[in-house]
Amino acid sequence: MREFSMSQNKQIAVLDHRPVYQEQVNHTALSKYDMFYEVARVIDGQVAFLDDHLERMQTSLALAGIKKRISKNRLKQDIRLCLKSNKVKEGNIRFSAFSDGKELKWLHELIPHYYPSPEDYENGVAVAVARFERERPNIKKWNQSMKDVVNRYKAIRDVYEVLLYNEAGLLTEGSKSNLFFIVGRKVVTAPEDLVLKGITRKYVIQVINELGLELQEKAVHVFDVLKYDAVFITGTSPKVLPVNEIKACCHADPQHPVLRDIMWGYNKMLMSNLS
Repeated sequence: MREFSMSQNKQIAVLDHRPVYQEQVNHTALSKYDMFYEVARVIDGQVAFLDDHLERMQTSLALAGIKKRISKNRLKQDIRLCLKSNKVKEGNIRFSAFSDGKELKWLHELIPHYYPSPEDYENGVAVAVARFERERPNIKKWNQSMKDVVNRYKAIRDVYEVLLYNEAGLLTEGSKSNLFFIVGRKVVTAPEDLVLKGITRKYVIQVINELGLELQEKAVHVFDVLKYDAVFITGTSPKVLPVNEIKACCHADPQHPVLRDIMWGYNKMLMSNLS
């Protein structure tokens, strides 16, 4: 196998199980395929919740009608090869399956990561709302047109994230996150059939149960957000991130004690699920 060195200041990807320089990846050709992907967080050279990400990848492919099973051990080898080749300790890695209906092509690559600042975790971030509904939310499939629209909207409104609501006016999830509301000691989040079942969401719910909090799975109507004390979003990059304002609507308490307990519990669980 060809040896690659980061001393040449070139990023390395793993394409179809072989290391290549990132510049050699023909993304234009790959864009003709359907792209199913996962983004995982790298902490101290290890990947957080790796088995969960690989399982969700398999679920996405199965729901899309792609029956080919993936070799988790082979993908783990490819992921570790990518990390080792780039000598990366912290960041985000994306592993993608490209399908033309007949075959799968695999690509593992480091991607830019934008983590909230300590001030964001302390004071919360602003979000906006927009009318958008995913057709099949439990398939994690690349949607460039949606990403372009959301990114423009975020820039115009100067917000960290955009919360999506459907035709019925129900807030379901963020464009790249899951959404939670708090009132008293009750935590509310949309049911699984309306959202992408986020890996972070899964473990946050586990933390909520371990804390003995009440969990209600229902989507909150846009007209009902004023009934809640606190709001937070979850995801690979933001982890558990308080919201301090829903633009043109209301403010929320980023210091709510229940929210702070959930943040602490999730961070502890994250560090115990590295591989």
